Amino acid sequence: MSILRKKHKKKNISRIIISILAVILAGQMFFTFAFAGIIVFAFRALNSFFEDLPNLEDFAPSETVLTSRIYAADGTLISTFHGEENRELVSYEQLPKNLINAVIAIEDERFYEHQGFDIEGIIRSFIINLMSGDIEQGATTITQGYVKNVYMPEEKYEMNYARKIKEAALAYQIEQIYSKEEILEMYLNTVYFGEGAYGVQTAAKAYFNKDVEYLNLPECAMLAGLLKSANYSPYLDRKTALERRNLVLYKMLELGYIDQDEYDNTINMTIITQRPLEETAEIFAPYFVEYVKQILIEHYGVERVFKGGFEIYTTLEPGMQIAAENAIKEVLPDPEDPPAALVAMDPRNGYIKALVGGKDFSEMKFNLATQGKRQPGSTFKVFALISALEQGISPYMTFNPNGKVIFDIEGSEPWEVSNYDGTYYEVEEMTILDATVRSVNVVYSQLIMRIGAYLMAKIAMDMGIETHMDPYPAMGLGGLTTGVSPLETCTAFSTIANYGVRHHPVAILKVVDKDGNILEEYQEESMQVITPINAYRTIEILQQAMQRGTGTRARLEDRPCAGKTGTTDEAENAWFTGFTT
Repeated sequence: MSILRKKHKKKNISRIIISILAVILAGQMFFTFAFAGIIVFAFRALNSFFEDLPNLEDFAPSETVLTSRIYAADGTLISTFHGEENRELVSYEQLPKNLINAVIAIEDERFYEHQGFDIEGIIRSFIINLMSGDIEQGATTITQGYVKNVYMPEEKYEMNYARKIKEAALAYQIEQIYSKEEILEMYLNTVYFGEGAYGVQTAAKAYFNKDVEYLNLPECAMLAGLLKSANYSPYLDRKTALERRNLVLYKMLELGYIDQDEYDNTINMTIITQRPLEETAEIFAPYFVEYVKQILIEHYGVERVFKGGFEIYTTLEPGMQIAAENAIKEVLPDPEDPPAALVAMDPRNGYIKALVGGKDFSEMKFNLATQGKRQPGSTFKVFALISALEQGISPYMTFNPNGKVIFDIEGSEPWEVSNYDGTYYEVEEMTILDATVRSVNVVYSQLIMRIGAYLMAKIAMDMGIETHMDPYPAMGLGGLTTGVSPLETCTAFSTIANYGVRHHPVAILKVVDKDGNILEEYQEESMQVITPINAYRTIEILQQAMQRGTGTRARLEDRPCAGKTGTTDEAENAWFTGFTT
């Protein structure tokens, strides 16, 4: 697909032809003003136009607004986003001949003969306006239409002779730079067709749910009819749209673009429209899409993201996303059930394969997976375990698992710890391994006081926790000053699964701009943050937690897996974080 070519070359523009045009248009002003009895103002206006005829080099074309598209890992289009103008560019070669002919027939039948402005049309409109005493007809060519949309968008709705002279003068200069084919391509990529569709490709999808190159004759004629006014939309008034389409067909017959048989076969056809499927379908993976969008806005700004025509390639696996959404619906099927979040990540590279951030994006935009900061409960015991292993402490070291224990904390209230629901174990000593499997608070509180909270906080942040960790002993049992998100926790556990090698979470693989330039492409970065042997030992312990401990309900029968549960008081937050091994 080609893009609009920008050929702003400095050329010597003949001002003689432009001046002749100004004489004709200003002459219309003369007679119009004469009827009002104020001829002197017409002469002054005429003199002003001659002194200040516009030059194309003094006008900056407005930036073409394009729709950005986001793709899943398998190349599936999963979402688009755009600002006020929804647009996709196409090349001249993609435009059907019938569409080109229909547009010329109804909009500018002498397009191939004039040089930007149509003298014959100007004279005709002059006579009509003279007879009416008002400006009723404008004699705008396709080239002038392009100038109006791109070079003079702020003045496009003004109906006066000053604007018309500027418009025609710039159109003449455009014709000296671009070929007729290029002008048609640029015009049809910028003009508005109604239904929020800017450009003929977007219009083809909005009205017929197909690419422009596959439009048939009646469809081409209908789109051409919309150029005068979006009010001819079949979605607004099918009868008026049909009459306008048939007028286009008649003009095509009159000018020899179609023969009598084609006209007769088409004129009685009804207009068959089809809205694009994405208008009625739910947005796929909305929380993931929003997460990606916010990353892009942070890097490139709102304007470029919504109007720049980016092609964004992501890590999302559609099949895994569907499975993730279904898994939550199976566990929490009732409307009254609380919302849940899920993140699936490939530990080998940090690719986010699936992400669910809530129950219904249309009702709650807040993304629990990335923005939700919740207390993690016993999930955080893993960081105490790894800190102990990194300090050389054996997982077979034992502590008394029973009773309430109280620790004096310098500069703070004493730290009191007891087991969940006051559970009592009929042993006097319990290994760190068994305390992990059973999630025993009393054992872990003693371990935390032995290893120190500072190292535990550092380990957690090294592994992927981005929320600032205040180094209080309670963090090892999930008592944080500020909670953490599921994405952070998933990243940290992926570090364990990857034998101590951390990857940052990755959602975007590549971003390409409208010109095909690669703005960014993911380059793998990793860091060994815990020793491989201790990551391996942690995996073995977490496997046992799923085989005979608190994680048995999440166990998979067809493959080995490891993980850790976490629950806060009164089950306000319930976590499971794990991976296959």
